[in-house]
Amino acid sequence: MCAMQNHGGGASTARLRSRSCSGLFVTAFLVVGMLSAALAAAYEVPPNPDMVSVSAVGEALAEPDVARVVFTIRVEATDHEEARVRGAKHADAVGEVLQQYVIERKDIKTQTVRVSPLHEWRERHRNDRRPSRIVVGYEYLNSVSITVRDLERVSALVEDVLKISPDGEVSLGSLAYVLEDREQHELLARESAVRKARQYATVLAEGAGAALGRVISIHCSEETSYYPKYSRGMHPDMMMMESSVAGAYADDSGAPAPPSAGIQGGGIEKLRVSVSVTWEIDNSGINHAQRSLEHGSKAEEQ
Repeated sequence: MCAMQNHGGGASTARLRSRSCSGLFVTAFLVVGMLSAALAAAYEVPPNPDMVSVSAVGEALAEPDVARVVFTIRVEATDHEEARVRGAKHADAVGEVLQQYVIERKDIKTQTVRVSPLHEWRERHRNDRRPSRIVVGYEYLNSVSITVRDLERVSALVEDVLKISPDGEVSLGSLAYVLEDREQHELLARESAVRKARQYATVLAEGAGAALGRVISIHCSEETSYYPKYSRGMHPDMMMMESSVAGAYADDSGAPAPPSAGIQGGGIEKLRVSVSVTWEIDNSGINHAQRSLEHGSKAEEQ
């Protein structure tokens, strides 16, 4: 700390110390300023550089490699125990079918299991018309999601599961064909998008007499579209099938179609990657041409 001393001949010494401290502060400030300027020059993008920004889309097509199937077991009964026992019996039967099709345990996921009361609003008695919420039965609900890796057996598996309960207590909740191993296809789509973006930017820069420089920024987004195959009778917008409407898919003889009617594997997934890339451009060629023109014009005037 710098301070002035008030005794005797120490005044000149104090002034020297004060000047020394001030010099140190100025020197430190200059050093910090020089370092900051050097770091800014090394890491920051120059203000208002000449740039070109281009957007492009890359695509990759791939066939789905697994099917995701959801089965729902729904049982209604007047007694709690009856609903639970009947529902558990159906669940055991579903498990046996999955074992026959060699569905691994890691590909079976239980989403919901519960037994809950069913309620209705009724009048309390003849002289009291106010509604009262009463229990009229119980519902067993079990929803299980299955990943099927052998796409050729999806239709047969669904049919065998739905045969467990012809009255519809076991139903098909949803069915979707998806691409599980998608990393390699996403890389192909990204490479295609970036390659197109560079081609577009090169055309623009060279058309203006410049050259592409370093990349300043890259922004990327992804999306996936699925184009399934449909068998006869299945509308393209229908993404699920309930066993209760299987009778609507009849063959030419008029006989009801099996519960798995309308299910057909395959289809195509389209992976789209959009990129927006900004390059710095080198205008040295343009500047050299301009100087040549200016020099030629002056020579003609002389």
